[in-house]
Amino acid sequence: MKLKSIFLSCFIMVVSFVLIFAACTNENNVNPDDTAQDKSHTTDRFNEETKSGDESESSEEETTLRKDTTEDSSENPTVPHTEHIYSEGSNVCSDCGYIKGTNDYIIFEIKNGACSVIGAEINILTYLVLPDTYRDCPVTEIGVDAFKGCDYLASVEISDSVTNIGAGAFSYCRILENVSIPDNVTIIANNLFEGCRMLSRIHIPESVTNIGDSAFYNCTSLDEVIIPNGVTSIGHSAFERCESLSAISVPEGIKNISYSVFKDCYALKEITIPGSVTAIKDNAFSGCGSLREIDIPDSVTKIGTGAFENCIELTEISIPAGVTEIEDRVFQNCAGLLKVVIPDSVTIIGNNAFSECRSLETIDLPDGVTKIGSGAFSSCNDLINITIPQNIEIIDNSTFSNCSSLAEIIIPGSVKKIGNCAFSECDSLVSVSIPDSVTEFDELTFSGCDRLKSVTLPDGITVICSGMFSECIALTDITIPESVTSIAPMAFYYCISLTDLTLPDSVEEIGQCAFEGCSGLRSIRMPDSVSVIGDWAFKKCSSLEKITIPPKVTRIGTGAFWECSGLKCVTIGKNVSNLGDNGFYDCVSLSEIYYEGTIDEFRKIGNNDGWDYNSGEYIVKCSDGNLSKDELH
Repeated sequence: MKLKSIFLSCFIMVVSFVLIFAACTNENNVNPDDTAQDKSHTTDRFNEETKSGDESESSEEETTLRKDTTEDSSENPTVPHTEHIYSEGSNVCSDCGYIKGTNDYIIFEIKNGACSVIGAEINILTYLVLPDTYRDCPVTEIGVDAFKGCDYLASVEISDSVTNIGAGAFSYCRILENVSIPDNVTIIANNLFEGCRMLSRIHIPESVTNIGDSAFYNCTSLDEVIIPNGVTSIGHSAFERCESLSAISVPEGIKNISYSVFKDCYALKEITIPGSVTAIKDNAFSGCGSLREIDIPDSVTKIGTGAFENCIELTEISIPAGVTEIEDRVFQNCAGLLKVVIPDSVTIIGNNAFSECRSLETIDLPDGVTKIGSGAFSSCNDLINITIPQNIEIIDNSTFSNCSSLAEIIIPGSVKKIGNCAFSECDSLVSVSIPDSVTEFDELTFSGCDRLKSVTLPDGITVICSGMFSECIALTDITIPESVTSIAPMAFYYCISLTDLTLPDSVEEIGQCAFEGCSGLRSIRMPDSVSVIGDWAFKKCSSLEKITIPPKVTRIGTGAFWECSGLKCVTIGKNVSNLGDNGFYDCVSLSEIYYEGTIDEFRKIGNNDGWDYNSGEYIVKCSDGNLSKDELH
């Protein structure tokens, strides 16, 4: 018996080697009518031949079925056979059901009296026609990823006996153009045709009730799909990146438009949403660049994040009365949007909800809105008018930034805080009145508002924030309230039209670059309370003629008056111990310095060659006499 087993093993190895070698040598000389292989059929027949020599009392049929129902295929080696049996005038093998001329190596698997197609031995299939039966067993299933990545497969015909097609079965068949789904299939599985970039049309039978996740993802040539009325669920990303799809109707019975389901369908112009839908989920129609209009039924109560983002041709939208929140980025970069109707039910407008809606001129916000998110209306370049509801407490970061046509804004008395860049780059904004309820600002609040001329600040604030009015080149009139203790860095950076400024007695600190580039500033009164003048604080204030350093200041910051080319007279208190590196660099008009201390005291602080580099030929007038620049150095 052992000898016989050894002989059988050797025989199997020899036959396998010969036939595999034959298949390889014929690879470049294939006759599709004569040399097509059927791996599983050969496996079955081969097993019958080898089993016949064993001491088993089972019949031939029982032996075959035992192989087909075995889950561990490693015990049943497969090799392609080289012969089919065809009746006269027929191209179907009477032995196994193989169809002559399909030029493939299909792998079948029989379990419990039914047959599944689990794949192919090679991936050079060109077209595929599956039989109704195999070895008298109905072919009912195509397995998961069965033909995934068959790069040469162009056409598929699936027999009516098939009721289940596994996930990803035809995914990434890149030149697949035609496929027919049998009427008994009820589910279009996940990723079934993902990446089939040449698939242009697909018939979905009426039996289908479910279309899975990413079922047609990146089918870029798919231009027509009719979804049967019986479909009750469409998975996420099911038609994402179907770039040629121009119209689609969602059937009654669908409750959710899943997230990203039609994302980046660039050619989609028409979409019908039924009254059964209650939610449009995240990114559902994001990137549908040709979608001009959409009717959202009253049944919808939720519109998810980015649902219509980058729908650049969308011109008008009416939000149903049941929606309470316009979520983040819902209409971001809807560049053609002209009109939006927001119902009274809405209480929250999310971050960047309408940002980059460049054509939107006006929008009415309901009185019930209590929160407007950061960037909600940023870069709405044509926005002329908007009324902020009375319940808003925070104008968040960048809410109206770069609204270049916004000429007027009324801030209600409910607002307590205005965020970072809230109105930055509002080029048409001329004046702003900020109510006393506002006690806090963040950085760059009005930066880059080119036409802003006057601002009324509330009494309760303590800091003019960093960059708050930077590059407001038209600003001429601003009153700083008595509550302010600090002028933060770059607060008035390059406010070139600011001419005269009085700081209140409460101010203690002038930050770095606070007035840098204020080339029109002729005079500024610093109160005695100021103890810090930061680096570059008045750099390039070329019109400044006279400055008095407050008595509490002990150090003048580096480059504090750098290139103040019009500065003629400076008064310095005796508490100053450091004039700062390049403190008065290139002050070419400097002629008088009034110092409250003695000549010797000034020599101690003025011996640093750097503080007055390239300055004018000044005279220092001390309490006990005068000192020239030449005498000092």
